[in-house]
Amino acid sequence: KYLSKVSVFILLVVIYVLVLSGCGIPGDNPDDDAKLKVAVTILPQKEFIEAVCRDRAEVLTIVPLGSSPESYEPTAQQIEELAGADIYFKIGVPCEQAKSLTKPEKAVVINLAEKTADKYDDLMFAEGSRDPHIWLSPNRVVVMVNAIAKEISELDPENEEEYKLNAASYIAGLMQAKAYVNGLFKDIPEEDRVFLTFHPAFGYFADEFGLSMYSLEEEGKEATAKDLQNMIDFAKENNIKVLFTQAEDDSAQPKTFIAEVGGETVVLNPLSQDYIRNLKFMAEKIAGALT
Repeated sequence: KYLSKVSVFILLVVIYVLVLSGCGIPGDNPDDDAKLKVAVTILPQKEFIEAVCRDRAEVLTIVPLGSSPESYEPTAQQIEELAGADIYFKIGVPCEQAKSLTKPEKAVVINLAEKTADKYDDLMFAEGSRDPHIWLSPNRVVVMVNAIAKEISELDPENEEEYKLNAASYIAGLMQAKAYVNGLFKDIPEEDRVFLTFHPAFGYFADEFGLSMYSLEEEGKEATAKDLQNMIDFAKENNIKVLFTQAEDDSAQPKTFIAEVGGETVVLNPLSQDYIRNLKFMAEKIAGALT
């Protein structure tokens, strides 16, 4: 009888502890509720946020893998989730002009493109429009990461020092990656640092690492027959055998181009979430095409 009473007592204690802990039911964990809800537009930004906030933030990314920030339209679910975000970091890509992304219900809205433009001039396409691919410049990413740490610290001042240290750690790793990329190109003569793409996504990358980028696409449209032939002639004259494309490119022109110059297409993903590793990977592919 004594053992039976002890067993009942222990069982009641266990039940009481489980009730207090929420029995492991998702959503009842106060730590989950305490996390900042941070929205971003593209996947590379997700790495920046997670580097600064670690496990103190829950990140919503608007443009999913395989979609283009030029034309993506957010789903009803994403719009609903964005309405509950504490802060939304824009980056200056065309899809952010959608009415549903212009001013979320309660989120603080920070445009990282404005932060980088305060320190570095935006690049312009030949037709005069702004090049939005600023995240492919490591120097501009440093500005972004510092801005993220500052803005997150204003929402969560108790952990400001942690955010600053995390940002500094990430930036140190990014600068190591930049030094590695510079090393890939340092022995390539300036006149040979020329590469071709279908979509003109790599202007900031080229500018930062002393390269020259030419593209088939202009103003979001395929090259005219005349422009395509001019680019084919240019490639032949300069012995360029590689055309860099992206998985979401939907055009027959790369095949036509490659058939004429006798080369190959190489797929790059400037929207990879694994930003630093991808930066080095893309640089290796581009450097390999120049040597």
